[in-house]
Amino acid sequence: MFLPFYKIASSNSLSKEEGFIANQIKELIGKTAITYTVLKPSGKITIDGEIHTAEARNGFIDKGKEVEVIGVDTSTLIVKLIN
Repeated sequence: MFLPFYKIASSNSLSKEEGFIANQIKELIGKTAITYTVLKPSGKITIDGEIHTAEARNGFIDKGKEVEVIGVDTSTLIVKLIN
């Protein structure tokens, strides 16, 4: 069945429960995380028990290292190694 484009384009915004998390992701800036996988430069990190996609600002970061979230690029967290 064909749906007119205006019905699709005019749908309501999604809530967090429905999958919209952009604002919640920005709230993670400044948090400390642990790398869940090697970041080369992208991979996975954990924050408060939740797994997120992340990208290392500079180079590669080994699994199990402590990182800080310094930014967001769409839905990917940008992180740096904590020395």
